[in-house]
Amino acid sequence: MPLWEFDPIKFREIIEINLLGVFHCCRAIVPTMRNSGWGRIANVASVAGKEGNPNAGRLQRIKGRSDRAHQIARQGARQSGVLVNCVTPATVDNRNSRAKWTPRKSSTCASRIPMGRLGTVEDNAAMIAFLCSDEVSFSTGATFDVSGGRTTY
Repeated sequence: MPLWEFDPIKFREIIEINLLGVFHCCRAIVPTMRNSGWGRIANVASVAGKEGNPNAGRLQRIKGRSDRAHQIARQGARQSGVLVNCVTPATVDNRNSRAKWTPRKSSTCASRIPMGRLGTVEDNAAMIAFLCSDEVSFSTGATFDVSGGRTTY
C-alpha cells in the first residue's frame, strides 16, 4: 500500500510499538542493569527493515529501525557490563503467517531464502537466548540476521 493511502492512526501505532517501545523498554531497564554491573538486551527488528520489501515498504523500515541500538550500546557498555544487540529475522513460519498467507505465498517467501525454508520461532529464540547469555561478552551494538542466508552483508 502506498504511504499516501496508509491510515495515519495505524502509522502512529506502528511507530509507538516498534520505535518508542524499544526506547521505553531500554530506558526502563538499563539503569538497573548498569547498577548490577551486568545486562543483556536483544532487540528484535526485521530483515525487511534493512533490505526493504516492496509490499510493506516504509512500515517494515520502521520495524527495522529498532536494530539501531548502537547509541544505547555505546553508552551502556562503558565498563558497565550491559550489552545491547539486535536480531533481525527473515520471514518466520508461525501461527500469524499461517493464518494470513496462502501456501503459495509461503512458498514464494521461502524461495527467497537460500536454506529453502522459512525461519522458525525456535531459530530466533535460540539467537536471542545466546545474545542474552554469559557466552556473549564482547559484542555490543551488533545486528545478527537470522535469515537462512537471505542476507549476506
